[in-house]
Amino acid sequence: MANARFSNAEVKAGVFLTFCIGLFIAMLFVYGKVNRSWRGQRALHVLFTQVANVRQDSRVHYNGLEVGRIKSERITQINEEMLANFPKLAERDLEKLPLTEEEREDLRGVSAERLDEEIRKRILGRTVVALELEVLYEGDAKRYREDDYIRISTSLMGEAVVEILSGSGEAIPPDSGRIQIGASGDMYSDLAKSLSQVKDIVGSMSEMVGGGDVPMAQKLGNFDAFTERVDLLGMNLEKNLPSVWDGLDKRLSDGGERVHAMEKAISGMKPELLKALEGAEKSLHDMRAQVKTMSEEASTQVKTIHKRASDELGAVAPLVKEYKDKLPLAIRDAREWTENIYGRVVMIESWMTESDRYLKEGVQSVRNSLQGMRGTADNLEEKTWYLANYPWTVTANIDPQEGMSLDAQWRKALLARHYKAVREDLERIRSSVQSNDASDQARLARVAQIMQEMDVFLGIVGAAPPPAAPKK
Repeated sequence: MANARFSNAEVKAGVFLTFCIGLFIAMLFVYGKVNRSWRGQRALHVLFTQVANVRQDSRVHYNGLEVGRIKSERITQINEEMLANFPKLAERDLEKLPLTEEEREDLRGVSAERLDEEIRKRILGRTVVALELEVLYEGDAKRYREDDYIRISTSLMGEAVVEILSGSGEAIPPDSGRIQIGASGDMYSDLAKSLSQVKDIVGSMSEMVGGGDVPMAQKLGNFDAFTERVDLLGMNLEKNLPSVWDGLDKRLSDGGERVHAMEKAISGMKPELLKALEGAEKSLHDMRAQVKTMSEEASTQVKTIHKRASDELGAVAPLVKEYKDKLPLAIRDAREWTENIYGRVVMIESWMTESDRYLKEGVQSVRNSLQGMRGTADNLEEKTWYLANYPWTVTANIDPQEGMSLDAQWRKALLARHYKAVREDLERIRSSVQSNDASDQARLARVAQIMQEMDVFLGIVGAAPPPAAPKK
C-alpha cells in the first residue's frame, strides 16, 4: 500500500503545516492589505490646515465604515498646479482654508461670482498638510464626490481617524488628481492634544525614575541612584544651613539697629508733630462750628420750603377733592369710547386695505390692457401700410429675401412718419432761438444740415428746407 511508506507523525506534521499556511493566508486577508487590494483601491488627496495625532496608516472611515488607511502625509505650500485641481470654492469652505479671521470676514462680503477667484488669490503660497488616503471603491466610480465632508476625528484616548461623510455633488473619477479640502480637528482633537502632553510628562517622569523599557533590576538601580542624589542634596543643605542662619541673624541685627535709629529720629521730631496735631485739632474744631452753622441755616430753609409747599398744596386740595370722584368715571368713559371706536377703526382699516388692493390690481390690469392695445395698434399700422403700398403681399407667399426688403421699407416709412413730427418741433425751436454767438450759429447750421440729409434719406417730398441760421 502507498500510505504504508509514511509514518503517523509525518501525516500529522503535514496536516498541521497545511493548517498553519491556511491560517496565515486568512490572517493576511483579515488584518493585512491583501483583502483591500483584492477588492479594489484608489487614492484620495486631501488638504488640512492642521492635523492632530494623525500618522501614516491611520484608519479612514466612510459614513462610519472603515474603508482604508492613510498612505502618506507631508507639509507643502499651495501652488498653481494644486489650485487647478481644487473644486469650486464657496463660503462654506472658508473655515477649512488657511485664512485669518480678518480675511474670512472680508471674503464673506464678496459676491458669490467673485468669491472663488478671491479665495484662490488669498491662499496661494499658504502652508498646508497634504494627506494621501488609500481607500476602497470596489468598482464604484461614483462613491466619492467633490462635496464630501472630510474631517479628522480624535477619540479621548488620542486615536485619530479620518472621517468621510458622503455628499451629493459631482463624482471624482479614479486617478483624476482632484484635491479636496478637509476640516481640521474638533473639540476631541484639542482634548487629545492635552492628554498627549500629559502622557509625555508622565513618560518623562517614568524615564527619570525607571529608565524607560528596561529590566526591573535596572529600574531599581536607577531609583537608588535617584534617592542617593536626594540624600546628597539633603547633606549639602544640612552642611550649609549654619552659615545661612548666621547670615540671617546678622541681617536681623542690622535691621534692629536701623529701627532704633529711626525711633531716635522720630523722638526728635515729636514736638513738631505735636504742634502740627494741635493745629489740625483747632482746624477741625473751627470746621465743626462752620458745619453746625450751615446745617442750622439749611434746616431753617427746609422748614420755610416745607411751609410754602404746604400752603400751595392746601390751595390745590379742594380741586383734587372735587375731581377725585369724577376722574375715575371719566377714565372709564374714555376706555369704553376707545373700545367702541377701535372696532370701527379696524373695520375702516380693513376696507382701506381691500380698496388699495383693488386699486393696485385695477391699475396693473389697465396698464396691461393698454400695452396690449399698443402692440395691436402697431401691428394694425404695419398691416395697413402693407395693404396700401403692397396689397399683393396679403395673399402671396413672400420670399425671405424679399420679405426683409419690404420690412426695411416699412421701417423706413415708420421712421419718416415719426421724423415729420420731430421735424416740426425742431423747426419751431430753431425759429425761436435768437443768438448772435458764433458757436450757437455753428450748431444751428449743423442742425439744418442734418435735417436736409434726413429729408433726402427718407425721401420726404415737399418738405420746406429748414430756414438758414440767422447771420450775425
